[in-house]
Amino acid sequence: MGYFNQEKLKQASVKSEIQKKHHTLLLVDDEEAHLQALSELLGREYELLFARDGSEGLELVQNHPEPERIHLILCDQRMPKMTGVEFLALTIPIIPKAIRIVLTGYTDVATLIDGINEGQIYKFLVKPFEPQDLRLTIQRALETFELERKNAHLVEELKALNASLEQKVEARTAELKQAFQTIKAQQDDLNQELENARETQLYLLPQTLPQIPNTQVYCKYEPIIQVGGDFYNVFHINNDAYGLLVADVTGHGPSAALIAVQAFGAFAQASEGQLSTRAVTESTNQKLCGKIQKTKFVSMFYSIYDAATQQLTYTSCGHPPGLILRPSTSELIPLKTKGTLLGIAPGVQSEEERVQLFPGDKVVFYTDAIIELRNQEEKMLREAGLQKFLKGHLQTPIQQLIEAVYQLGLEYSEGIGFEDDFTMIGLEIL
Repeated sequence: MGYFNQEKLKQASVKSEIQKKHHTLLLVDDEEAHLQALSELLGREYELLFARDGSEGLELVQNHPEPERIHLILCDQRMPKMTGVEFLALTIPIIPKAIRIVLTGYTDVATLIDGINEGQIYKFLVKPFEPQDLRLTIQRALETFELERKNAHLVEELKALNASLEQKVEARTAELKQAFQTIKAQQDDLNQELENARETQLYLLPQTLPQIPNTQVYCKYEPIIQVGGDFYNVFHINNDAYGLLVADVTGHGPSAALIAVQAFGAFAQASEGQLSTRAVTESTNQKLCGKIQKTKFVSMFYSIYDAATQQLTYTSCGHPPGLILRPSTSELIPLKTKGTLLGIAPGVQSEEERVQLFPGDKVVFYTDAIIELRNQEEKMLREAGLQKFLKGHLQTPIQQLIEAVYQLGLEYSEGIGFEDDFTMIGLEIL
């Protein structure tokens, strides 16, 4: 798995000014390309040491003439011979004060807990990530390192002061307390901002689902962190028409969530009273172009269900296909149209298709988290795996079906869990 966008890496590397290097970083990864990418990004600001696996990294630390001059260790979690957490735990007796950061493509809770308890991990970074995010994380980590080093120096200095220096001791202690209070206040502010963002995003999602005649609707949304890039909606348009939307913003975290809010607002304006899925997606694209980062985009599948005729009109914009499960004929029917990702270029045209549904049919729409899920052998489930599973559950009611798909993901990943936000909505014609 790549660490970050190569174009952004070049831009971030160029912007980094040549300066005196006060800190030494040890980079441990079994992939040469990753080490080269990190070298290009960080080499201008820091002294760098390299190791290809945990064993080589441990030997380097043990044989270093001044191991305490290694201020930060950045290592991959998945490496041969030993994991990143295991390697970092072995370095603690040698360089206990070094900052430790782990790069991982997964959010395994057990690994996180082991890392915090055994490896004294400062932070886990989930791949892929933005180059600037990594640089900022390292900068803040080293600021913490320097603050702790300063604290240690102050403690030693306080021990050496005599009674006549009591006033100076009090002043320094006050300064140290203020520094810690500042850090705590900043962390509290950040946590509050994330919580506010989570509440805002959840508020945009439907609080209740509309009652569609002779139809059952069910939705499941599970973000991998507090805020995510997926969003969906099920809403009444007018008369017998109901809209069903599922969309996915590239990336994760606060930046993706912010774009999701923008995209949701653009879609809401475009879909107001509109009965053409093509017109809605084209209008949404126009509203997004020039308003979001050039490296960001939105995939979308939007459909309109007519409860009177039981017809479904739909448009897909670079999104995984919707699927009709038809028990009466034992069919699984993909719903596809030609369409481009939203937010990339203005004036792009979409296609619109219509299909007749029948009692007993079920239709599901989803984001790519389930089909891009990997097992321990790094093998993806893909659309074929999902469709095979669904074809074996043609008779399962829609709510139990979607919950079964989510459970399939947990079992397929063998405890690793989802790497992306999970969103799936579906309707069943009664």
